[in-house]
Amino acid sequence: PIFSGWMRHWPLLERLHADLTERLGADAARAACERGKARDLKTVVYAVLGIVSPPADSHPSAMAANTISEMVEPLSGRELEVLRLIAGGLSNRDIAEQLVLSVGTVKVHTRNIYGKLHVSSRTQAIALANRYHLI
Repeated sequence: PIFSGWMRHWPLLERLHADLTERLGADAARAACERGKARDLKTVVYAVLGIVSPPADSHPSAMAANTISEMVEPLSGRELEVLRLIAGGLSNRDIAEQLVLSVGTVKVHTRNIYGKLHVSSRTQAIALANRYHLI
């Protein structure tokens, strides 16, 4: 299989690969895939985000860039929705009411967001999400 891990469960990737093969031809598509396999996750994430090269310092913004490159599992649609509401200043109770969820479920989503973004607070999650246009 072309994709491994959680990515093989994402049907869009198979469609994109088929489209790439159709547009470029089999040989060029295969060469593009081989070039892609040679890149590490950090390089790919920086390329997708339009960052020319990784920050070399340990400034908090550089640490955030390094953190996003380590995010292997993307946020779900619901997690993005919760993150947007967090960024809007809503409390867990307000988010629960708006999304018709229990407060406990909102807390689980929030904990999952923190884990996926490798942050430990709402402020850090919002800053990182804004920087990378996740919200």
